[in-house]
Amino acid sequence: QTDVSKLQAGRTDLTQASQQNQQVASRQQNGQPIKRKPEVREVRKIGRNDRVKVLNVRSGETKEMKFKQAEHLIANGLWQLVDES
Repeated sequence: QTDVSKLQAGRTDLTQASQQNQQVASRQQNGQPIKRKPEVREVRKIGRNDRVKVLNVRSGETKEMKFKQAEHLIANGLWQLVDES
């Protein structure tokens, strides 16, 4: 058997939510349009053939190698990129 009381409560919740969405939409249409600033990427993307320095977390050893070789070491969590900024 289906519990009708829960179904009815769900419909009223849905109706209230849609009314709130309509109110917010009308406020935004009447007011100034929302301007969003473009996303600025501050960190340079590392290419596969770019040379990077990696640090062994356990021993403190550093190595310089291509990113494509260091990628799996970093993914394992035993090595991490050294920031050369």
